[in-house]
Amino acid sequence: LLCTGLGADGLIKAETIRDVETIQHPEHGTRSYALWIHGEPSLKRPWTWRFEGHHLSASFTVCNETVSNTPLFVGVSPTCVHDNSENAQVPLGTRALAVEEDLSNALWNSLDDEQRESSTITLPPMLMRTPQVARVEPLPVRGIRIAELRPEQRSIVYQIVRAFVGNVAPSLASIRYREIEAANLDEIVLSTARASVHCEPWGHARPGGFYYRLQGATFLFEYDDVQWGWQDTGHIHTIWRDFE
Repeated sequence: LLCTGLGADGLIKAETIRDVETIQHPEHGTRSYALWIHGEPSLKRPWTWRFEGHHLSASFTVCNETVSNTPLFVGVSPTCVHDNSENAQVPLGTRALAVEEDLSNALWNSLDDEQRESSTITLPPMLMRTPQVARVEPLPVRGIRIAELRPEQRSIVYQIVRAFVGNVAPSLASIRYREIEAANLDEIVLSTARASVHCEPWGHARPGGFYYRLQGATFLFEYDDVQWGWQDTGHIHTIWRDFE
C-alpha cells in the first residue's frame, strides 16, 4: 500500500523514519506502526486507508475514482543518527529528512532582518503546531508573500513545495503540484517563528530552532524544528494539508 501511495523518495523516507525510530524507542521501533482502513474499499463509496505511527501518518482517501493524499504527516528524531548502538543496522549519519532540513535551513538563513520582521508570527504552543484537527481551515494570513522575496529565495520555496509534494506517488504529485501552481505560487505566504521556552514544556526549546509555514490558496505546509531531538539533534515535524 505504501508503494502505491508514496513515491520513491517518500517510500525511502517512510522506511528510514521507521528505522530511526528504533534508535529512540528500541522497545517499539518499527512495530509501533499500524494500518487503518476506514470504510469498505470501493470505487463507488468513499473510503480511506492510513498508515499511522509515531513520526509518520499517511492518509489516502478514495472518492469517485479520485484520490486525496492529505493530511500527510512526516517527522523524525534524531534528525541525524550520531549513535547507532541501539540498532547497528541504521548507518551513522542517517538523515531521514535531509532534503527538507537542508532546504528549510537555507530558507531560514537567507532571510534578512527586515524579512524576518515581516514574516514573524507568535510561535504556537507545541500542541497547536501540526495538530490533529477534525477539519482543516486556512490559518490567519500573516507573514510575507513569496513574490516579495528575492529570486534565489523564491527558488528555495519552490524546491520546498516540490519536496513536500514529491513524497507521494508521481501521478498524484503531478496533479497536486499543478493545483498549487494554478493557485499562484507567488501568492503563497511565508510565516516564521523562533523557538521559545514559553511554548515548549520540559525545557524542550532548542536554541536556534525555528518554525515556519507556507500557506497558499489551497494548501498549508508546516515545518517545525523547534524542539531538542534525540542525541542532541533537531526534532522535525512536517505536515501537508489541503483545504479542499
